[in-house]
Amino acid sequence: MSKICKTLLFGLILTITVSSCVKEEFFEEQTTTIIPQPQEIITTSVIGRVLDKNDQPITGALVQLKTSLTIENITTDDDGYFSFENIENKGPSAFLSIQSDGKFEAFRRLSVLEDRNNYTEIKMQDKSIIGTVEAANGGRLSNSDGAEIELPANGIIDGSGNAYTGFVNVAMAWIDPSAADLASQVVGDLSAIDAEGNVRSLATYGMLQIELLDGAGNELNIADGQQATLQFPVPQELINNAPSTIPLWSYEEEIGTWIEEGSATLQGGFYIGNVSHFSSWNVDFMYDPISITGKVEFTIEGTEVGGGYLSVYVTSDLIGKKGGWLCDDGSFLFYNFPKGEQFQLQIFDHCGNLKYEETYGPYDSDQNLGTIVVQSSTNLVKITGNALNCDGSPVSDGYVTVELEDRYQSFKVEEDGTFEFAVDVCEEDDDVEMTIVDLTTFLKAELEFDSSIDAHEFVDVELCDELTDFFSISIDGADPIVVSPGIEFRMVESDTGSVDLIYLEYEKQDSTFGFIAFGLKFQIPDPMMLPATLDAIHFYFQTNQGYYFQQEVGDLVVTITEYDDEDDGFIGGTFTGTIKTDNTGGTSTAIPVSGEFRVPID
Repeated sequence: MSKICKTLLFGLILTITVSSCVKEEFFEEQTTTIIPQPQEIITTSVIGRVLDKNDQPITGALVQLKTSLTIENITTDDDGYFSFENIENKGPSAFLSIQSDGKFEAFRRLSVLEDRNNYTEIKMQDKSIIGTVEAANGGRLSNSDGAEIELPANGIIDGSGNAYTGFVNVAMAWIDPSAADLASQVVGDLSAIDAEGNVRSLATYGMLQIELLDGAGNELNIADGQQATLQFPVPQELINNAPSTIPLWSYEEEIGTWIEEGSATLQGGFYIGNVSHFSSWNVDFMYDPISITGKVEFTIEGTEVGGGYLSVYVTSDLIGKKGGWLCDDGSFLFYNFPKGEQFQLQIFDHCGNLKYEETYGPYDSDQNLGTIVVQSSTNLVKITGNALNCDGSPVSDGYVTVELEDRYQSFKVEEDGTFEFAVDVCEEDDDVEMTIVDLTTFLKAELEFDSSIDAHEFVDVELCDELTDFFSISIDGADPIVVSPGIEFRMVESDTGSVDLIYLEYEKQDSTFGFIAFGLKFQIPDPMMLPATLDAIHFYFQTNQGYYFQQEVGDLVVTITEYDDEDDGFIGGTFTGTIKTDNTGGTSTAIPVSGEFRVPID
């Protein structure tokens, strides 16, 4: 089974990416150099999500997928998702372009694997007009980030190549190279061709997306023999290592690659350079990459704590300090790390406490750092005990959920009813809530403990209370996965306003499942007559066991058995049908799914 974990995203160097376990095994979102296409035909699938800069899904965006054999188009759904299934291609390279009103066109080059769902996330930049100049006079404009453009006088042409003399509206967006989510914002994948025609990997110091428009929204450009001047802000955390001169790169949309064109110089905290046409522009230096791997073991008295609550950072002269989450099992992979660069590795718990610090390198080839043992924390609380059914027999299939500060942690109950785990507590609390759930009977017991005490034992806990707030799913006949509480209920009008739609959503970091998320959307019947059977409109489910999704309306049937929209009311029901995944050996076949839910109506 594949594992889900947060990707460790690097701000300065996009092509330094930390692979999550899931991306290693079936969500292959990679930043890669250009690979020559072999002649054999492969079949692959591409799944992704389109968001704005505020992490809100973009609905109705036009997504185009190009391979060497086909061009496919699709629009994103209400949650920003898109899916291309069973696409034929010669070789591993595919190319996405995304268009949406009010946004700059986005691009992503993917390295895809045969018979896999290759996942990517793309954030689009707002296409905001920062000002207007007269073409005859030229002029200088800047945005709120300090990015700047200076246009020459009498140097603008229209789309037909004719001299343009009217007003020029300038749209511009700066992509911050120090942003934590740079991997989602970057144009393309930072593979490049240098001035000598060599394929290179790039480290970015900032990007600009720019369009010149006339009053009707038609694109304009710079006339032959003319140049515009661009100014790229350099974030404070990168300025000390910024080279005095750096290559300029323009994005070639037809081949999905950055092309070296000139250079920029560092002047007063900005890179300034001249360009002769407009597309996306980038200031980057080139490097030779290697991969760094390792695993972190974090325990207290022999009891392991989930690695998904640790974060790892690397600091070097070249890249500054960058990092993110580990996989839920504590493993990590930094691929496309700069060759020959000494770095400091730091590991923090989720409370921000430094747990490990060591200097490594420099390395001239791929390196495995081995297992790193992190010392136990003084704010870890060890929990042991056993759970019983109401008849006194051991609970053979269950889990324990602990609600802590900003998250839930879940742990498996063993077949003999015992449980043993440790939780990492940031702030001491004398009434931490703990819930034990029986997955067979859907009964529970609610307990509390004092996190200022470092060990608690709960003996013969009987589970006799009804589980009132839960979402349960069984995939391909496997034991059900149950989450409770924290499920969000939303009711919204459809696009036409004629019907109401219901969303059930959940997204949490969980020490049992890693990152877990789901969404179920269906139309509420009018009038409501129970039981009510209807088709699900959209469904997805993501855990360390894979990513699952509804292919078409009608694949999943929802039956509502309870609905009370008065105060403290619930919606409850079941669902059954088929979903898709690539967990069955890399294929994307339909597999059976069933489940039930009971969620408070907010």
